[in-house]
Amino acid sequence: MSVSLPLLEKIKELRETYDPRKLGSRIRILFVGGSPPKQNNVEFNKVRFFYNRNTRLYFATFRAFNSVFGIDEQEFLEYFMGFRCYLYDIFEVPGKKINSVQNIELEEAKRSLGILFEKIGLSL
Repeated sequence: MSVSLPLLEKIKELRETYDPRKLGSRIRILFVGGSPPKQNNVEFNKVRFFYNRNTRLYFATFRAFNSVFGIDEQEFLEYFMGFRCYLYDIFEVPGKKINSVQNIELEEAKRSLGILFEKIGLSL
């Protein structure tokens, strides 16, 4: 699966924008996904990604937070970050499925997740 470096950088930039650690906070709730959605349109302003407010996961998570906390959609990602929540994808490449990767990719994903867990004070 060929994915452009600028697309991966855009996804990384979006993810880092809402990382609670940039505010000096520890992650309280870690959401772990498989990968960003497969991209049909690679225009940067249309990248399908949770932190770009345009995926099913985003809307489902927003609805859950809205029903409990009554927040508006425009405030959601800032609230999500302020509540010290963070979404991490096991694979960086959009559309990658855990059941279709080679063992070496799965081992690398486990290693990367382990590093993140160490950084935020969790253990596998």
